[in-house]
Formats: sequence, structure tokens, C-alpha cells
Amino acid sequence: MHAIFCTLTDQFKLIVSFTIINNPLNRIIMRTLLKITIDMNAGNKAIKDGSLGKTLENLKNQIKPEAEYYVTSEGTRAAYYFFDLKDPSDIPFLAEPLFLTLNARVEFSPAMNGEDLKKGLEKWMKSAKSELAYA
Repeated sequence: MHAIFCTLTDQFKLIVSFTIINNPLNRIIMRTLLKITIDMNAGNKAIKDGSLGKTLENLKNQIKPEAEYYVTSEGTRAAYYFFDLKDPSDIPFLAEPLFLTLNARVEFSPAMNGEDLKKGLEKWMKSAKSELAYA
């Protein structure tokens, strides 16, 4: 079964096809990359007052990431979390604390693992065979 997930904001248009994962409630779950870029001044303040670790720990407890990475991006602190987004309405719930406490830029992007990519390419190749024969 497929569903379409559209537009996160007016500026960022996104249309993605994804598969419903077998789960007891039969809800749509999409593997998602959450990229957080933390404002330098807000990050410095959060480090000094101890709130940076608490904010990120609270987020991790909510999303239970399958992987997490901490890097520098554009000269400032950043974090990447891969997790299953269970409902698009969770986006404000997860993003607002990051906006308010860390003045962070927050991006949610659909993500695939190697198995997902292989499955998607196989599906595309089956549908595109006749088109490729004439290319």
C-alpha cells in the first residue's frame, strides 16, 4: 500500500511515495533524517547552562533514533538522527523545542537504507522497461 506525503512548508515542497510498514495499528511509518543545525550563540549558551544535553536527550527519548551523528556543518554544531516518523503531525512537536531553546534550523527528510533503494529501483525498472527500450 502506498501513500503520498506532501509539503512540509510553503518554501519546501516535497512529494514522496513510501510504503506502510507492517505494524499493529497499520499506521504509516517513514524512515526520516532529522538534521538539526544549532545557532552558535544559542548553542554556546546551552552548553554553559547545561541545557544542550538535556534538550538532545529529551529528543532522543521521543524519537528513539536507529542512528545518531554529531558533526559540524557550516561552521557550527549539528546533529543527524535517523528515526521512524510515525505521523507527520509529530513534526511541530519535535521541532518547536529545538527552535525555541537552541534557535536551531531543523530539516526533516525522507531517507532510505540500501534495501529500500534496491526495492525502489527494481520497482522503477519494471515500470520503465518499455520506455527504456525506445531510449
